[in-house]
Amino acid sequence: MRHLCDLEALFTYEGTYDVNALLGAMDRVLYLGHGGAALGPVEAVVTGDVLSPRYGTPLAGLRVKGRILVVSGHGPRGPEAATPDA
Repeated sequence: MRHLCDLEALFTYEGTYDVNALLGAMDRVLYLGHGGAALGPVEAVVTGDVLSPRYGTPLAGLRVKGRILVVSGHGPRGPEAATPDA
């Protein structure tokens, strides 16, 4: 799909519950929720700071072996806490 869009200057819209299946084909991602929207590059949007307001709960976006996991951000705060979006 990515090749065809580039070749023919096409725009496509895909709806999914799992962005991982489309990571290689997406330029941007759109998250909707709680009366707002977040649109931008995957790396900029799938982060705790952007997703937490969309879902109304603390979240973190973890990058693991080329995939993205969105998990609850509840847990330790401060210097002892991991920085999952780094």
